[in-house]
Amino acid sequence: MSNSRHWPLNGFLSVVKDFGSSSSSMGWRKVFVDYSRKEVPDDEDLPCFRDVKSRRYLVGGSPSPLPLPLPLPRSTRSEDGSVFVHDPRHFPGAKSFGFLDFVKWRRNVVATPRPTKDELLRLKGFPVDHTKLGSQLPRGDLQATFLGHASMVLRVGEHCVLFDPVLSRRCSPSQWVGPERLQECPLKLEDLTVAVDVVCISHNHYDHLDASTVLEVAKRFKPVFFVPLGLAKWFRKLGIRNVVELDWTEQVNLQTPGKGGGLLLTCLPCQHFTSRGVRDRNRTLWCSWIVQGEGKTFYFGGDTGFCESIFKGIGEAFGPIDLAAIPIGAYGHETERWFMKPVHMNCEEAVKCHVLLKSRQSIGIHWGTFQLTAEPVLEPPRLLASEMRKGDLNPFCVLEHGETRSFS
Repeated sequence: MSNSRHWPLNGFLSVVKDFGSSSSSMGWRKVFVDYSRKEVPDDEDLPCFRDVKSRRYLVGGSPSPLPLPLPLPRSTRSEDGSVFVHDPRHFPGAKSFGFLDFVKWRRNVVATPRPTKDELLRLKGFPVDHTKLGSQLPRGDLQATFLGHASMVLRVGEHCVLFDPVLSRRCSPSQWVGPERLQECPLKLEDLTVAVDVVCISHNHYDHLDASTVLEVAKRFKPVFFVPLGLAKWFRKLGIRNVVELDWTEQVNLQTPGKGGGLLLTCLPCQHFTSRGVRDRNRTLWCSWIVQGEGKTFYFGGDTGFCESIFKGIGEAFGPIDLAAIPIGAYGHETERWFMKPVHMNCEEAVKCHVLLKSRQSIGIHWGTFQLTAEPVLEPPRLLASEMRKGDLNPFCVLEHGETRSFS
């Protein structure tokens, strides 16, 4: 097969530095927001059957057991307030790239190798086992189903949470052009035997947020969508009203009638950027997520560069974490690593993240589905296994596309 170059559709990769805003703080007063739900006219008739009981920023003291000061920042904006930026105190590895850097990247990166027939066979995966996915969980277990790239289903007790669902053939503004799946999508929503209660979105890139998938999920299950700041407007343009926007360290207690003790969802910082076009860079926030329920804690990394103090702070605040989903791919070939490093971890960094989070068990995500960068498509799980052999560490594995596994 011939080689080809990948041309990204999310705008050229960039992470901007702080422009001097001082809105981020290591310690802050307790903030409670009255979030009594009010019905909003809804063109798509998508009512929300869940009740957001409380909404607040994380601080020490009741009802949060976290000590003060919390070692995690809230989001920071540029001086004119138009875009989100990285505070260099918390994100020393974040960098700002311009158009000339983009040109340099495209000129110097090696051609992206097309997967061989053998590699495609090994990546094939299998359709989701709906009997297993819909089975009753032993008390205290978490169940994860890998749908490819960063898309996954998490079951916590009687609750079902969907993360960054992209079930389309391409992660692109158009299904005619752009990065294409290397295997069939393992899940058809019409076959899903468990109702989706919650959808968590990490950011707005096309490989993490797909309009057709989101609309189908909304119409079929009427879940609550949790998104980082600035992204609710995009959902409302689609006619979806049951959306909750959160800032970093903001936390929501969600109760679903008839489904037990509810879920505690926390929006957390990570090192990335956002854009869906050429003029909207960082106008919405990016994030990672913590989901807590049934006495268990799950971390979803979404898409992030390595940020030691942030991962350490999450581990201190929430660890030990029972299960973590950590990105391990799209770090790039060595000829493009300088450009990808601020926004995508390699496997060595992913293992460091696993340790800093105090994760008891981790799953590698963000690999093997869409070929976004020039590293060999099967390299991430191989390098992850190599890194794990270097020390006596808690388990860190990858799942097959479509695989469902329970974690005690």
